[in-house]
Amino acid sequence: MYLPQSIIDAIPTCHILIVDDDEMIRQFIDILLEGHGYKNLHHAENGWEALEIIKTTRLDCLILDINMPGMSGQDVMRHVRNSPSTEDLPILVVTAHDDRQERNDILNSGASNLISKPINQDLLLKRLSSLLERKLMIEKLSSYHERLSQELTLAARMQKGLIPPAETIDQIEKQYAVKLAHAFRP
Repeated sequence: MYLPQSIIDAIPTCHILIVDDDEMIRQFIDILLEGHGYKNLHHAENGWEALEIIKTTRLDCLILDINMPGMSGQDVMRHVRNSPSTEDLPILVVTAHDDRQERNDILNSGASNLISKPINQDLLLKRLSSLLERKLMIEKLSSYHERLSQELTLAARMQKGLIPPAETIDQIEKQYAVKLAHAFRP
């Protein structure tokens, strides 16, 4: 897939929150991502801490454990998906669940994708990269759509400014005793 250079350059600067109650796993993911150029990594050891960071930081992706004491990863996902400001935040779940139904439940709860523990480094990097690429491309497309909409609105106003009002057309027809066969009447 072709990616614009601006997207490729933006991926390492994305803000990623790593949420896991196991410090070793948080450190493992952090070292792995730093080793691949990611610069803006945030950490939380439980769901409550994660929600506080989510409220105060503009994140690009959430790497989330499911089984945590206090607030589970699924509870965190529900909060994220129910908030208009974060409902589209990509969530990569890291789970020890291997049961097909449990994995489907995780995806149905709002996970964008998931990987199993023990963590396969290449798979984590590929899935994270894919989620970030998709998010950045959607943002770029939304920005383009908004700019295009503004430009079309401006062009429509300019066109209307070129067309004489209906009263002026009526005056011309009366003054010169002509009938304009083709005239735009707003």
